[in-house]
Amino acid sequence: MIVIYTRKQTVRKTIGAFLLGIILIEPDFAQAYIDPSAGGLLVQILLGGVAGIGVLVKLYWGKLTKYFCKERDDDT
Repeated sequence: MIVIYTRKQTVRKTIGAFLLGIILIEPDFAQAYIDPSAGGLLVQILLGGVAGIGVLVKLYWGKLTKYFCKERDDDT
C-alpha cells in the first residue's frame, strides 16, 4: 500500500521523530546550577527582544497600515 503524505504531514512526522529522539537520548537528570545573574540575563534578553519588536513596529507602522487598510472612496 502506497501512502502519499502532504508536506505539512511530513514536517509534523519529522518534528515528532526528532523530539522523540531527543527525549530518549536526554539524561534523566542534569547537574547544573543557575545563579541569579543567569536569570537576570534571561530577563534582559526578553526585554531587549520586546523593545526591538516595538521599534520595528514603530518604524514600519505606516507601511503596515497601508497594506492592511483599504482606500476609502470619498465621493460624497
